[in-house]
Amino acid sequence: FKTYMEAHGISTFLAEISIEPGEKWKAAIIEALNESKCVFFLATPASCSSKAVMHEIGGALFGKKKIVTILCDVNPKEIPEWIQDDQAIDLKKQDQIVGIIQKI
Repeated sequence: FKTYMEAHGISTFLAEISIEPGEKWKAAIIEALNESKCVFFLATPASCSSKAVMHEIGGALFGKKKIVTILCDVNPKEIPEWIQDDQAIDLKKQDQIVGIIQKI
């Protein structure tokens, strides 16, 4: 997904890849959220149950960032209730993702 986004000219931040060893991860995540215009939430079974991911999404909401939820092996009822009101995209529908990317 990261490679796909970057191929379309969108810079990405993925904590496990973007944060250098020894760097303060909370500060790096906050900085990345502050600099972002939009947050893509890749909703997987693991990310939907991760407290860290929920904190990051909460930070994006608090920062009034546009959040685009992309469903990957989950259905809309399985994502956190407080984000279910936003229209999600199924990862299998690449044309919808490209459409969103073109609008950004």
